[in-house]
Amino acid sequence: MKRCAALVMVVTALTALPSSARAGECVGGDADYVAQLEQVARGGPFDQVGDIYCLGLGRFRYGTNRWAGPIAARYFAGLRRSPLRGRVAKACSKILRRGKYWPAKQCVRLMAAYGLKKVGSLDTIELQSKYFPFGLRPIELAALGDPRATPQLVKRFGAEKECFEQPGTDGARKRSCTDFSKRERNRWQRKEYREAKIAVLNAMWHLADPQSRSFLETVARDDPDELVRQRAAKALQRLTRPAAGGR
Repeated sequence: MKRCAALVMVVTALTALPSSARAGECVGGDADYVAQLEQVARGGPFDQVGDIYCLGLGRFRYGTNRWAGPIAARYFAGLRRSPLRGRVAKACSKILRRGKYWPAKQCVRLMAAYGLKKVGSLDTIELQSKYFPFGLRPIELAALGDPRATPQLVKRFGAEKECFEQPGTDGARKRSCTDFSKRERNRWQRKEYREAKIAVLNAMWHLADPQSRSFLETVARDDPDELVRQRAAKALQRLTRPAAGGR
């Protein structure tokens, strides 16, 4: 009984929270979140965590690194067909031209998620170098679907360090890095290193870019990690036949 009562109290507390803050859940409709984005485009306040988290890939619960497959491909295709895509493009065009760093940075992510390679004169791959010094995440490059990302992914594969940029408490840019150089002595780092490599291969599965063939053949043959070799082989198969079956 005590456990049930405690559960009721937790649920009650969660339902009392604003929709954008409920434990990271996306409880509103996409149109609501696009309207929030449009408010930012008009000069309204920007919430780094809440306002547009649920747009784009925010609802895609890929969990483990198993998003090289038809389920993710259908999700990406759904974003490209979204009736809200044009509103996202228009709002982000205004935000990017205004140039405030953190809202603009999130808009580059949204453009990638919705497969917007260009919006007018704004080019997502080119914007990446300005707002993402360490590159967009592989899953964002996969959603973008631009083969120009392939050389970047090849370069990132097997890197000894993986870095991301995030806002500090004062809004300043803060770098967070994972160093894989000691992975031979740390099983958690070995796992993270494997996951970083597989994420790159997942993105290549979605891009299905013929210029990645030689690289994938080398990884599928020579990588010391069996799971990595298997994922490279899966990406290679994607180059020769369409996706079918499960995730």
